[in-house]
Amino acid sequence: MPRSFRYRVIDVFTEHHLEGNPLAVFPDASGIDDVTMQRIARELNLSETTFVLPPATSECAARVRIFMPKNEMRFAGHPTIGTSFVLIDEGIVPKGCDTFLLEEKIGPVPVRVEAGIIWLTTPPINDGRVFDSALCAQALGLDPSDLLGPAPQLLSAGNPNLFIALRDRAAVDKANLELSGVPEFGVVEDPATGRDRTARRLHDAK
Repeated sequence: MPRSFRYRVIDVFTEHHLEGNPLAVFPDASGIDDVTMQRIARELNLSETTFVLPPATSECAARVRIFMPKNEMRFAGHPTIGTSFVLIDEGIVPKGCDTFLLEEKIGPVPVRVEAGIIWLTTPPINDGRVFDSALCAQALGLDPSDLLGPAPQLLSAGNPNLFIALRDRAAVDKANLELSGVPEFGVVEDPATGRDRTARRLHDAK
């Protein structure tokens, strides 16, 4: 017999309805298999969808799995913050509890609540490959002089992101990522943040 699973859609990083980063949260995802989780995330087609499960260890308040439309993530910031809000609002994390851990693919992620604001501690950031500045400028439709040192580099706190420093705001406004041949995970851009998901995948295509 088909089962029903309740979910909530919330807005993160905003004080106003229908703004910020949207997130779908399944507060009780027990019984949903991996394939179905991915299919649900693809169907909802938000930047991320999270599924809350019982933790493997008693030190964590819950286990959280984070899915983009085409893949699962080891860690992500706005899904962690948004899921924490839902856990507190639903009483899964008791109101008044100002520190707790969420079990994610990358490991336990510390969360704290201060004056009603939810904060997280980012997992350790690892340095990755350094890229050719001229190549990155070309991919962004810019001149090499639009870039600012240091050299473009992959940094990862569980999910690799390619950081390219630009000279000024005008260079940012002028940037236009060339998408042909660049893999992406079903989300070209995060609403509200303007973070281009595809840019970080340049290393897969070059």
